[in-house]
Amino acid sequence: MPILKYKNFPEFRGLHLWHAPMSSCSQRVRIALCLKELSWVSHPLKLDKGEHAKSEYLAINPKGLVPSLINDGEVITESIDILSYIEGKFGQLGNQSLSESVITEGQYLLQKIDEAQKDVKTCSFFFLFRVRSMMNDNEFVFFQNNHSNIELVKFHERFRTGLSRKEVQESVERSLLFFKLIEAQIEKNNGYLLNGSFSIYDLALVPNVHRFSLMRWPFEKYPNISSWFKRIKSKDWFKLAILDWEPPELIDTFSDFVGKSKNDNISAFL
Repeated sequence: MPILKYKNFPEFRGLHLWHAPMSSCSQRVRIALCLKELSWVSHPLKLDKGEHAKSEYLAINPKGLVPSLINDGEVITESIDILSYIEGKFGQLGNQSLSESVITEGQYLLQKIDEAQKDVKTCSFFFLFRVRSMMNDNEFVFFQNNHSNIELVKFHERFRTGLSRKEVQESVERSLLFFKLIEAQIEKNNGYLLNGSFSIYDLALVPNVHRFSLMRWPFEKYPNISSWFKRIKSKDWFKLAILDWEPPELIDTFSDFVGKSKNDNISAFL
């Protein structure tokens, strides 16, 4: 777990979250904080303006990624690890205690959900984020010169010149395999990822399904995921942690863009 033991910020008492409104990883942590009804101080970052490359944030998280959580001065990074930290500190993020064998299966699912994040990013940028305002030239030069994650910098360089259809196609094909796995897992476990009850594993999955639903992934072909997500969307925490942070005008812009795209919508890659 990436608790940054060499980092401590005693001036930050209580829970502080550095996050971005549309970041799927940030959404996971906001859900966890809402589920536990915890009070927290919000530190939103504008990723589309390169604010995660500023020295103030890199001092907290040298990788320059969101989210980052500080609890009484202790820094925790990476969304999946933050979920585990919150569960360890504040109690379960679900309805049940899980047996050791099921926990092993759950860890495998968390790993697959975490691995899928790369494809969430690629597909989001190609099918949605192209339509929004991104870093201008000066902001991007600052980002290039200051962000420590070379892979992320190179991704944004490719995005500015246009992600290749090959890269997008590979992400879509991996996503097909991922959702096939999730569909079978939910069917096997009576409506949830494990043991027929909501748990940390379901929580971790929520932003993935929500983001791909904005891209109009054909979830009607996945009845178990569709039923699962319908139940999820009815929860108060879904609104508080996700919908309330998404600018309605941006979601409308996404919807209009996806609806008008022909060769560049996600169905053209399936």
